[in-house]
Amino acid sequence: MAFLEISDDSDEIDAVLFPDSFARYKYHLEANGIYLGEGNAEERNGRLQFIIKRLKLLK
Repeated sequence: MAFLEISDDSDEIDAVLFPDSFARYKYHLEANGIYLGEGNAEERNGRLQFIIKRLKLLK
């Protein structure tokens, strides 16, 4: 499982990779990498969080 902070030019959001997704992508994660992610946005504890289902390294 991994907790991430992701951002673009306009904002930041917390994100999470649950154990099944983390096992699939853990060797592709790198600090400051550029990714395309698919998943769902959920509100938890009053904050928006992105639940990552699929991830593709673009750079």
